[in-house]
Amino acid sequence: MSGPPSNPPSSRDQSTIGDTPRRPDATDERTPDISIRHEAWVGPLPPPQFLKQFDDVVENGAERIMRQWESESDHRRAMEREEMRIFARADLLGRVLSFAFVLVSLAVTVFAIVYRQPWVAAILGGTTIGSIVWAFMRTHRDAGKD
Repeated sequence: MSGPPSNPPSSRDQSTIGDTPRRPDATDERTPDISIRHEAWVGPLPPPQFLKQFDDVVENGAERIMRQWESESDHRRAMEREEMRIFARADLLGRVLSFAFVLVSLAVTVFAIVYRQPWVAAILGGTTIGSIVWAFMRTHRDAGKD
């Protein structure tokens, strides 16, 4: 698998193999002047000077951008209102169903007491009341952090 030994290139060969062109001196007339300009903006709308340039490129470009931005803002606010309405409805439904569960649990507890089932009444009534107290304490503890 060994081939003939490769001879290292001579110094004359070194200057022509893989050698990159040298950078011209500052006095060289061929040196190009390169400048890079970068402009950007942060936010939903470009600055006024850019809006004016959009008018030069597209007829009523700035007006169209502003209308689109206003439309998008209206849509976003409508979606946020809908989201708040849905969360409020879900919260109310959760409270109503929790209250109904507590009432049914306490009614079953009373029923167990009437039919002389103290262990059932103690477990069902105790866990129901314990859950109410735990939820009440947790709600007030979380409200105190604000």
